[in-house]
Amino acid sequence: MKRISVFLCVTLMVLGSAAVASAVSFTSAIANPSFENPVLGAGLFTQSPTDPPRNFAGDDPLNSVPGWNVTSYYNWGTYAGVSNNSGGSDGYGGIAPDGKNIAYINLPAWDYVILSQWVNPVKITQGATYTLSVDVGARANQNPDSAMWWLQLYALNPDGITQTGVITQSFGNPSIDTFTTQSVSYLADSTYDGWTLGIALVGWQNSSEKSYQINFDNARLDVSPVPEPATMFLLGSGLIGVAVFVRRKFKR
Repeated sequence: MKRISVFLCVTLMVLGSAAVASAVSFTSAIANPSFENPVLGAGLFTQSPTDPPRNFAGDDPLNSVPGWNVTSYYNWGTYAGVSNNSGGSDGYGGIAPDGKNIAYINLPAWDYVILSQWVNPVKITQGATYTLSVDVGARANQNPDSAMWWLQLYALNPDGITQTGVITQSFGNPSIDTFTTQSVSYLADSTYDGWTLGIALVGWQNSSEKSYQINFDNARLDVSPVPEPATMFLLGSGLIGVAVFVRRKFKR
C-alpha cells in the first residue's frame, strides 16, 4: 500500500508540474522600465523641448526618456523627462521605487503627456492575460490634487502600420509625495491575435489650476499564457490512468 501511495504522489506531481510549466506567468522585457538607462547624477534631469528647448543632463532633449516615445499637446510648460532626486530636496526624499531615476511629467492646465512604446517581443495570443503594472506618484509641491494618471494598452498590426485605439485602460489620482503600484489587465480574445502589444503611461491635468508633476517608475508587463492543449490532454489522460490503476488495485 505504501508503494502505491508513493507511485500516485509522484505521478500527480509530474503531471501537475507539466501543466503548471506550460501556463506559468513571466515578466516581459520593457525597454528602460525603471528609467535607469542611463543613471543620472544626483539632482540632474533630462527635459523634453519647451520654449526654448532645455536639457540639463547632457542628453538629447528630443529623447528625454530613452526607450520611450514622448507625445504631448505641448503647451508652454508641458514637458517630460527623467530625474534623479537622490539629493532629496523635494518630492519623495530621493527614494525611487527601483534604482535612482524616475520619469516625470510636468503639465499646465488642461494638458497631457504620453510615454509609450511597442513591446516588440510580445505578440498577443488569444486566451492570454497581459498585466501592465507601474509605480505612480505625484510631487507634493506642485498641486497633485488635480493630477490624473492613465495606464493604457494598444496593439500594432503585423503590417507595422495599422494601430488600434486604446484596448483597455485604468486611471486615477496619484498618491501625494509617495508611490503606489497601479495596474491594468487585458484578457486577449481573437481580435488582435498575433499583433504586437503597446503600453502607455499618461499624465493628465484635469483642471485649470497651475502646473503639477506626476511620476512613474518600475514598469513591468506580466504575461500569463493559456495552458497548451497538449499539456492539458496529458494531464487529463494521466489522471484517468491513475484512477484506473487505483480501481484495479482495490478490486484485487
